[in-house]
Amino acid sequence: MAEKTDKQKLGESSVPQGAWRKFHKVTPLADAGTTWLALGAFIAVIIAQIVENQVNDLGFYIELITPTRVLIGVGILLGLTAIFVGVSAVMWRHKSYAIVPSGVHYRNGIVMKKYQHVRWDRVQSVEVEQRLFARIFGFGAVKVDAAGFAEDPVELGLLPLDQCRVLREEILASLAKARGGVLTEVSIADDDATAPHQPLDPQSSAPATQPAISDQMVYHLPTKRLIPSTILTGSALFSIAGVILAAVWKFVFESGFSVAFLFFIAGTVVNSIKYISGSFNTKVFLAENGLKIRHGLTKLVTRSLPPTRIHAVSIKQPLLWRRFDWWQVTVTIAGSSLEDMTDNASNVIVPCGSRAEVIRVVSTIFPTLGTDDDARLMDELMYRKGKAHFLETPPKRVRWIDPIAGTVGAFYANVRVFAIRRGRLWRSVQLIFQDHTQSVAIQQGPLQRWLRLASVHVHMLVGPVHGIVKNFDIDQMHELVLRQNALTKQAREIEVSETIDEWKARLNLVGDVRGE
Repeated sequence: MAEKTDKQKLGESSVPQGAWRKFHKVTPLADAGTTWLALGAFIAVIIAQIVENQVNDLGFYIELITPTRVLIGVGILLGLTAIFVGVSAVMWRHKSYAIVPSGVHYRNGIVMKKYQHVRWDRVQSVEVEQRLFARIFGFGAVKVDAAGFAEDPVELGLLPLDQCRVLREEILASLAKARGGVLTEVSIADDDATAPHQPLDPQSSAPATQPAISDQMVYHLPTKRLIPSTILTGSALFSIAGVILAAVWKFVFESGFSVAFLFFIAGTVVNSIKYISGSFNTKVFLAENGLKIRHGLTKLVTRSLPPTRIHAVSIKQPLLWRRFDWWQVTVTIAGSSLEDMTDNASNVIVPCGSRAEVIRVVSTIFPTLGTDDDARLMDELMYRKGKAHFLETPPKRVRWIDPIAGTVGAFYANVRVFAIRRGRLWRSVQLIFQDHTQSVAIQQGPLQRWLRLASVHVHMLVGPVHGIVKNFDIDQMHELVLRQNALTKQAREIEVSETIDEWKARLNLVGDVRGE
């Protein structure tokens, strides 16, 4: 409670009263609709239980439905709707946000008050989200993610979609100014204000935003690739096989599978549908503040991913994707919330891409892999088996522990990247920035000790990239630990990771590039 009080005091002292902005007037209707959806779901469950328990008396209940009772029921529903809208309207008058030099502020509530504040040095990402009904009517919300596990994101909405985009650009511009040591100019808000306004400083005549320049699209996921790739993943394929097996079993033995098995199949089907909905029409752009990723069917999300927050990249290929040479790219992101870390979908930037598309996206993240032939190194990591020009491979005795994929494993280390290859059936490539590694540990189990093998774990931020080199010669691993410590120290001294300005210069992102 003390923390909340401090935030409220900060808002009173650092946010001028005229800087608070209101959300769109349609917000009370949306809040009432959300309440009705929850109430409707609760009523539907009760009705389903009544029908199930008293199915024999269903005719009696149907006879109770008369025109008079229907009108009374409609009147009650309209009355409840009016109450919900009225309460939401009162709440709306006490719901506002502000963009000021101290950061992003949000306040809500009358009796139970809620206050959120994200300082500029804690802002990690700014996204535009559109849920299904908001998308239909052209509304959305701006979601500001803060660094740290305990920090909840600040959701600013509802706003018209155009204003969401302008607000997102305003927050990103203020973030860039704050990182450069320039204070954000406070904006005046009218009584009906929902969008960014001109600064309080009367001497400032510059417009809030400059003319937009189209972003450069580097990746697009077509639907004709999304659906087959989802089906060809292990879980979706297992679901289809399970449904076919259940039908055949029912036809042959005239008995069905257990309810638990059917629920398991239903769960995998739902996960596949959820994956398709979340990855639908994924696009990756090069924007002023980093990679801009847009995706979603029922919920459209536009988010910015600064390259400075990417610590490592994972490139994976399921077995049945190999025929089409499709790959998936996920990233380990600094400052992610605990929810994002456990939700692998939030770390995916390329759900399914060709080799050329994957290389193109990876090249926007890594300026170089530190070799005289980066293309050859990527080819060895993604395709070749056994010993190669750049990669170091394990001894043949590793087959006693891992007969299938043991000899496929490989690694490569220089001052810029630490690269790992593993997996024979499900291929996996990991690329880690050397200046983002935290420590190195050597591990050896009883079987490894007997075969003089060991594994090395390169510790880094929690995410989809694990940084484990498995089952190599013990002497080789001792040498790797010493070399890796030296490379990491050198990488931090020369700062191999790019700043945002260096990234923009390398990719020729000059001028004022604005997101859509």
